[in-house]
This record gives sequence, C-alpha cells and structure tokens, in this order.
Amino acid sequence: MGLNQKDLNPEIRGLMIQEMDNDLAGQILYHSPRLNAQGKNVWHQLLKEASANHSDDWLANEIARQRLLNPYDLRQGKPIAMRHDAHQLLAEGEFNRFFMRGICLKAIEIGAPAVVGYRARGSENPRPESLAIVGKKFEPRELLDRLRSAIGADTPFGYPGSANSGLSVKFA
Repeated sequence: MGLNQKDLNPEIRGLMIQEMDNDLAGQILYHSPRLNAQGKNVWHQLLKEASANHSDDWLANEIARQRLLNPYDLRQGKPIAMRHDAHQLLAEGEFNRFFMRGICLKAIEIGAPAVVGYRARGSENPRPESLAIVGKKFEPRELLDRLRSAIGADTPFGYPGSANSGLSVKFA
C-alpha cells in the first residue's frame, strides 16, 4: 500500500530520472546503510526502473524479493534486527523524494508560484507537524533546493519529504 502520487505521469517520471542521474553523476545518490552489497550495486537501476515504469510498491517488493537489505541495522552503534518494513520505508522515501523533485522542476518550468503539500498515504494518527504541511503552499525552487540538499536525511522541519511521513506535493 504505497503512496498516491497525484501528478505522476510520463513527463514527471522523466524529470525524476533526470534528477536521479544528476545525483549519480555528482556521486551524491543516496545508498542506504540498510542496503547490503548487492543492494548498493543495483540500487540506481531499480530506482530508475521504478521511476520510469512502476511505483514505490514495486520498488519495495523488488528490495524484498531480491533480498537487498542487511539482516541487521545499527542503533546507537549496536546491531538490532532489521525492521520488518525497512524495504517499504526505503522505497517509499526515495521514490517520493524524486517524485517531489520532479513536481518542483515542472512547476518551475511552467511558472507555477507554488506546489501544495498533501497526504499521499493514509494515517490513523497523523502527527501535528504532518497536519500542518497538508494544504501548505511551497515555493517550488526553495523546496527543490531543500530536497536536493537533504540527501539521506530528513527535510527541514515544516517541509514534506521526511522519512515515513506519508506526505508529498502536487500542483496547486
């Protein structure tokens, strides 16, 4: 049960891939420490395939099917069992980050003054900081810059794109 990306279309998919390729060329494409060696080797291609033709759900299923995660994660330097939903969190978070970057690029191209935050995945108990983002308008260039600079990290407080938030952006 992945994200509902409202404006996902072939043009946005192309912009997602353009952003991905730019990150790869700049050697800043995020490779989660949760990925094993094989996962790190195939991550870019899987993310690109998901962006071109599929969804975050497809990406999560591929991560699990191909067993691309380490069996353990680290918390405060100590090994703990990998979260059962780690594949979903990684797939959803990174797919959505590139989706939002694509939306921002298109908004800049067409001269749209804003993109709008929305809940892309349901939540029974949304956090107050998440509720504050739903319906909020973001200047596309500023949001794009924040998303580009938050590689492997949450976006700053008050912006969509943080891990497991279920929030995204759409055209205003």
